[in-house]
Amino acid sequence: MVYSQFQCGWVAYNSNISYIRSAIFDEWVRIYSRIAYFDAHTLVHEYYMTNDAGNELKTLLWSTLKYVDIRTGKRAEHQPEILEVLEAMFDPQFNIQGLTPKDRIAQLKAQISTVV
Repeated sequence: MVYSQFQCGWVAYNSNISYIRSAIFDEWVRIYSRIAYFDAHTLVHEYYMTNDAGNELKTLLWSTLKYVDIRTGKRAEHQPEILEVLEAMFDPQFNIQGLTPKDRIAQLKAQISTVV
């Protein structure tokens, strides 16, 4: 929809991945994702991986994407329709602004240590 309707798309601008624990061959894992941040032309996706029980953090990835007009190759602003969708998927109580990946890893470890 975005590509065909607006001739725009997201381009990976930066990725930050932290490996905390290895996944063992043939191990079942869970991968969680969320929109960690967005503004007029940027989107940050957070992905993290745990073991299947959800009580051991294995990886954290923050991927920063820029919204780009495919006709010009230049940064573009999200259309109101796109912002509406992003706002619907975003949890305003979750905020990574000012956090480092190390800070977020500590948060996630504390959060998942309560998983039984």
